[in-house]
Amino acid sequence: MKVKFLAFSFTVFLFFIVGCPGKPINPSELMKADTVVYKFQDSSVPPEYHRSYTINVTKSKANIVVDSYGDIISKKDVELKEGQFEEVLEAVKSSEIKISSSKSNDHGCSGGTSEYLDIFVDKKKIIDGGVYHCGKEDYGNMSGDLDILSDKLKSLFPDFQKLLKR
Repeated sequence: MKVKFLAFSFTVFLFFIVGCPGKPINPSELMKADTVVYKFQDSSVPPEYHRSYTINVTKSKANIVVDSYGDIISKKDVELKEGQFEEVLEAVKSSEIKISSSKSNDHGCSGGTSEYLDIFVDKKKIIDGGVYHCGKEDYGNMSGDLDILSDKLKSLFPDFQKLLKR
């Protein structure tokens, strides 16, 4: 009986540590955020076509660094106008991003792209998500309509497409 209780207690403990499957982002906690970091990792293609980038957004500015396998292609800082950071947080909410236990790539799919999202409040990470898109499947611990967020972040850089060029 004691072993069953310990096993049950451990299961409950893991549930609270790992979190509920598909747990949505807490809106009130999200609105306290002061930094959003989004990373796009391109698929394995020749260097002249490979473009990965990191967009780091704070309440006052946004920064993008575009690279090809670690070689920096371009980088840019832009000052944000009032309300733009809140628009980014609204895009996170609209994306209906959920963090869950990680779905592994058991089928050996390779060649896909990855997206990562980290959100901070006072340097404390409140969101740590990642998804690998491969073979029309998604793997990782994050789900949602990331295109909404990605489009909003790219719109902070009116010359985004130009930044992808060498």
